[in-house]
Amino acid sequence: MRNIMFTILGTLLFAGLLSFTTKAEGTTVPGQTSPQETSKFSVPDDVKAVLDKSCLPCHGKQGNIFAKARWNYKKSPKLKTHKLVGKLAKIVTKIEEEKMPPPKSVARNNDLELTAEGKKLLIDWAEGLAESLVGE
Repeated sequence: MRNIMFTILGTLLFAGLLSFTTKAEGTTVPGQTSPQETSKFSVPDDVKAVLDKSCLPCHGKQGNIFAKARWNYKKSPKLKTHKLVGKLAKIVTKIEEEKMPPPKSVARNNDLELTAEGKKLLIDWAEGLAESLVGE
């Protein structure tokens, strides 16, 4: 009985170590999405200009401490597909609900205001990029 327990325990320990080394080597585990290729992720210059002007003063590297999310041009392409699509969906939702940029922030700094064209540009970009990522 004791030998059987040690055998089972040893097998479980070996399986656990094996799964840990598989994940550490960067292989994909079934059911897990892999990071997005940088070629699929792109931010056109006109979109980047709107993000830089109206979003990144708060959500950028040097942004407002009260911002709940950060945007990083270098890290975004490396996110797992489902996380990037989620961020893009949140961008669309917040703009459509007119929660971003917050009216209080715009009242303090008119430069943050999103024009109708800027809103449409960001929404079209985020929805289009999300659709292309999901269609893979």
